[in-house]
Amino acid sequence: MTELAATLKSEGRSAEEIAEAVAQQAVKSVITGQYIGQLVSGAADNPTRIRMQCLAEFFDMDPSFFFDGEKAAMMDRELEMLQLLKNPHVRTLARAADRLDKSGLAAVLAIMGHMKVAPQVSVPDEDDQARPDGS
Repeated sequence: MTELAATLKSEGRSAEEIAEAVAQQAVKSVITGQYIGQLVSGAADNPTRIRMQCLAEFFDMDPSFFFDGEKAAMMDRELEMLQLLKNPHVRTLARAADRLDKSGLAAVLAIMGHMKVAPQVSVPDEDDQARPDGS
């Protein structure tokens, strides 16, 4: 639940918005923003079956996600990948890598394996970089 909420938060959506959307799907209001906040923080950890079904519908996922550690781990990896792909430089790198043949991809991976991993720094966008002609 924490990973799902973090993904929506990064898109500017709040616990209240999640609760309102879930309530619209349900016959009666079954969840509040406060309760979702408690689930995310761990203060609440035993939602009812109907609440879990409504949350699963909201997030467009199978309710077993909440019970199956393997499915949850897979979803966490997918959510992490979605977060990474929000970075335009990562998307550009992924597109370029997708066009490489097997040996080219192996070469890029070998080079990256030898690179020192630096703390995350801001990389200027192409628009922010000076052009060779000085403009």
